[in-house]
Amino acid sequence: MPPTLSVRLAAVAGLVPDCRRLIDVGTDHALLPIALVAAGRCAKALARDLRPGPVAVARRNVARARLSDRIAMEIADGLEGLACTRDDVVVVAGLGGLETADILDRSPTAAHSARMLVLQPMKSLPDLRRFLQRSWFLVEREDLVRDTGRFYIALRCRPLDPQERPEPVLDELEALLGRDLLARRPALLKEYAAWIRRRLEKECRGLSRSDGPEDRTGFSERQALIARIDALTYNEYAFRADRTAAGGVPKGPARGKSGLHRARVPGSSR
Repeated sequence: MPPTLSVRLAAVAGLVPDCRRLIDVGTDHALLPIALVAAGRCAKALARDLRPGPVAVARRNVARARLSDRIAMEIADGLEGLACTRDDVVVVAGLGGLETADILDRSPTAAHSARMLVLQPMKSLPDLRRFLQRSWFLVEREDLVRDTGRFYIALRCRPLDPQERPEPVLDELEALLGRDLLARRPALLKEYAAWIRRRLEKECRGLSRSDGPEDRTGFSERQALIARIDALTYNEYAFRADRTAAGGVPKGPARGKSGLHRARVPGSSR
């Protein structure tokens, strides 16, 4: 019987297209490849992890599922040494965004030779989004879920063909919340944006106690993002107008009740 996936892993599985081979980097206990191969979504899988302990558990799980002939296990680092083809879908889930970017950056030929990448970073998502765009990947879809009180985002992206024109560079809000999520506005986005807003408020409170020029710049940048999140969350019309503007912060967005706008601007006496 296939394993029951967590909400987080189910979101990752939902973005994996049917494929000849799944390559699961950082597989841990191989729950994802077992579920996808058992369901007939992937003909076979290669499950990789750096740590011998999880790989040993994964081998037992694969054997218990009677899939040892279709799921191979390797102790290996990322995509190193792999020759990917358009029959392959690569999954990197449960690692940091910077770590995920490093895995792809160290094996660009393998990453760009795969049909699709499905990524689920645990942190540093804006950095990963910017890396993907710089590295000629197109994010086709992002899914936002909440699992045991935490938000998770899974991304499906593909290598751009040489003749394709890349999308416009992500602005700060798109890097923070995701261009696809902002375009589709799933029901959970409002709560996720509010959570991001609270993080920005906390950073602003810290920066307001500093007087350096970089701190003042960081404070202003975060306030601008908070204003745009307010427009997104509380004033849909203002947000749409902001998306079509050449730049800048929407005028007069609805303000939150956190008291952020009363924070002292770094370098001032207010």
